[in-house]
Amino acid sequence: MNSLKYTLAGLLTLVLQSTIVHFLSIKAIVPDLTLVFVVYIALRYGPLAGLAAGFLMGLVQDVYSYDTLGAGAMAKTILGYGLGLMEDHVVQLDFLSKVILLGVSFFIHDLLFILFIGTPSDKIGEILISSSLPEGLYTLVLGAIFFYLFPSSRRHV
Repeated sequence: MNSLKYTLAGLLTLVLQSTIVHFLSIKAIVPDLTLVFVVYIALRYGPLAGLAAGFLMGLVQDVYSYDTLGAGAMAKTILGYGLGLMEDHVVQLDFLSKVILLGVSFFIHDLLFILFIGTPSDKIGEILISSSLPEGLYTLVLGAIFFYLFPSSRRHV
């Protein structure tokens, strides 16, 4: 039953990301709800669920951006798996730690994505500051609201 519930939540997240989120954009700054979902699943259900959620969410997003096929799936897969390991083996995280971890995850995700698509090294810093930082802050605010409303304490399934 939980699998069906989270599958539907993942589909809803993808629909929101591709439709309504653009209305919430501030200039060209758009939050990444799919990353919030991957972080939530990884922290709640561990590395394998985080890996699966990251791969599937990233792959679906990559299908709509044919020029970066695979980069989003790879970045979200790595993050989902790593975050799932962190909650289980490193430390039990409180609300603030999870929000900070989401911010760090956004930065790592964007860095991996930028590297995977073959961005020239002299442009990486500029992209991270001009694009990733504002989008990361916006995602962080929405993610904090989500984590507050839906605590992600570890559950073993």
